[in-house]
Amino acid sequence: MKAYVTEPVKTPWYIDLLNTALEVIDLEVAEQRIRDYLDAFGRDGTRITRNLAFDSPTTRKDPHDA
Repeated sequence: MKAYVTEPVKTPWYIDLLNTALEVIDLEVAEQRIRDYLDAFGRDGTRITRNLAFDSPTTRKDPHDA
C-alpha cells in the first residue's frame, strides 16, 4: 500500500499490485515485484498482467499438488 500511495505516477488499477505479489511468501520478493511493476509502468506505461506465480519458485505450493 505504501508503494502505491507514495508513487508519483499512479497506476490505473490497484489490483495489478495485488496480482504481482499474489501468493508470494517471501516479503522481499513481493516488494521487488511491486517495485519492478511500478518502475515499468512509470517508465513507459507497461502493465504486468500475467500471473507471476507461474514463473517463480517463491510462491506457496499446495501440498496436495503432485
